[in-house]
Amino acid sequence: MENYKNYKEYFIQNKIYKEDQTLKTIKKIEKMKKEELQNMEDWQKSRLCDYLTEKQAKLLYNNDLKELKKLLKNYKTKAKEKLQQAKEKAISEYNDILQLKDIKKATFEIEWTKTRGTYGYQCKCYSKIEYKNGKYNYYEGEKTGGCGYDKTSSALSYNMNKTCKILLAKHAKKILKDTEKHYNFYACENLYFSYGVGLNSYITMFKNMGYKVNTIYHQNEDITIIVEK
Repeated sequence: MENYKNYKEYFIQNKIYKEDQTLKTIKKIEKMKKEELQNMEDWQKSRLCDYLTEKQAKLLYNNDLKELKKLLKNYKTKAKEKLQQAKEKAISEYNDILQLKDIKKATFEIEWTKTRGTYGYQCKCYSKIEYKNGKYNYYEGEKTGGCGYDKTSSALSYNMNKTCKILLAKHAKKILKDTEKHYNFYACENLYFSYGVGLNSYITMFKNMGYKVNTIYHQNEDITIIVEK
């Protein structure tokens, strides 16, 4: 697991991951010797190929290191440009999150539906978020799937990882100092909202972030969670 100093670092690094790994892969191949490539297992090559074009990957599997390095020499400049563009975009998106300032009030509706598949009932979370800067966000989260885990908290986390990033930015220091991680005060793991950790983890987290929490359990097993300052 990566160790991040703050949420900004975490956010940007996750946004530029592919572009960053592409450039690292190019540099690694540039230093590679022919014997090293020939002795490499297919699974090792496949990891490198995740960040190469189809033509480059074919040369890698054919052990044609000389031709591959020629292609990468030109491709490296383009990869640097893409990385820089990704960084600029990530910083802009991070600044947009900060402009929200905080969450004033949020309502999360966790609704269950019966599916046709093997796993029966699944749920998803709908949210209405009022931010401190006056903006609103209405969002329909991803539906859960499978079985054998806490679906309500997972549905909530799917939604919050899209709508509540400002909380991660504001409370990153507290979250990083939480030695018990998501099993204690904050339902987070490595600065994202954790999946399947139980609804009480989230209720505790909101309270520790200074919110009043009202949890309503409906007869049809739907759940409404209202949090506000």
